[in-house]
Amino acid sequence: TLSSGLPTLPVQDLLFEAKENRWSLYRTDCGYLLETHDTKTGAINRRAVFDQQWSTGEVYLRTRRRNGHSLPTWDPAIVLRHLGELVLVNALARGRGLLVHALAVSDQGRGLLFVGHSGAGKSTLANLYKGRPGVTILGDERILLSRDGPGFLVSGTPWSGGAMTVSHTTVPLHRIFFLEHASGNVVHTDPTGTLAPILIQQLFLPYWDANGMACVLQLVDDLLQGVPAARLGFVNDDRIVDFLRDQLAQRTDSRSVTEDPPHPT
Repeated sequence: TLSSGLPTLPVQDLLFEAKENRWSLYRTDCGYLLETHDTKTGAINRRAVFDQQWSTGEVYLRTRRRNGHSLPTWDPAIVLRHLGELVLVNALARGRGLLVHALAVSDQGRGLLFVGHSGAGKSTLANLYKGRPGVTILGDERILLSRDGPGFLVSGTPWSGGAMTVSHTTVPLHRIFFLEHASGNVVHTDPTGTLAPILIQQLFLPYWDANGMACVLQLVDDLLQGVPAARLGFVNDDRIVDFLRDQLAQRTDSRSVTEDPPHPT
């Protein structure tokens, strides 16, 4: 709903306030109220109300103005930016899935997830995969993981990173790699307990929701128990793609380290 002014909606209490990111979450009689603020003026520019399960809701947008005139149209990207991400995080926290800071690739229909902090090499690796036959870059910034029976599915989202590539494609999740820098291409298979904290650091978490956090932690455990995961060190060289394909062909779950010969410096 577009309006020059936003409706006043009754709330019960404030659940969370992210002052730096300019948004607030309230509890209401029927569910939740989410407000976002303009980053320049601080004024509330969106209000959204949702039911208890975050499955249905209404979004109210303040009319945008330019040169003193109201703009007749609205841009979906403006709604998805920030507001869409917050809604998704809350909806997933009902045991539906995880939103993770990662690169995801579909290689011959097999979903590969590359988890890493900013600067770990997600966009670099995405660019090395680009143009390879049978490869679709699902995204390199925010990736959606969802349950699929005993396994998981991996999907792209509208939010892109440095590779500026996203896809709505959904494929079964085949392997998880945790990115780190190295002098050669190398895979280390570590215990689940070692990898879980690394993954949690790269999740978009519902800190304001105790039950939601419990669901997320259970999903992390299920994910790492059900999908083979390892640390991956790599260098900026297109040989990494063939190296990973060899790793997938071996499909080993041993605790050994498999190395590509170090690249010359």
